[in-house]
Amino acid sequence: MAVKACKAKPWHYQVFENAFLNFVNEIDLQAIVNGGSESKLAEITRQLQALQGQRLDAERNIETFMGLIRENRTGAARYASAIDEDQAKLDAISEQMKVLEAERIKVQVERRASSDLLPAELPQDFKVRAKVAEHQDDCGASDAKT
Repeated sequence: MAVKACKAKPWHYQVFENAFLNFVNEIDLQAIVNGGSESKLAEITRQLQALQGQRLDAERNIETFMGLIRENRTGAARYASAIDEDQAKLDAISEQMKVLEAERIKVQVERRASSDLLPAELPQDFKVRAKVAEHQDDCGASDAKT
């Protein structure tokens, strides 16, 4: 069995780049450009979940202190200060969550906008299809014969 060398012509970089961007849609380019392997959206979501847990803890504490006040009016002053502290925590958490929600919406809008714009920025892909077909004719067909 004779091994034939591929006689394909090299691709021009612009044609390769266009082919790559036309056929590969799963890559989060914004995450790559904005720093690292982790998506900004995933980071925001994780922070929001942590804040939601903290909010639930503070709300439970307030409910517990309110129940203790109902049962024992003599300790009301002591519990009231703890309730005020937890309420201040809740207010701070709510503000942080608003900021993160706004940031998450911004990231989602940017992601949608970039995915909407991407196909419009690329040239028509008939050149890409022609180059792929040419490459298959030069390499794929000869490999299939052997």
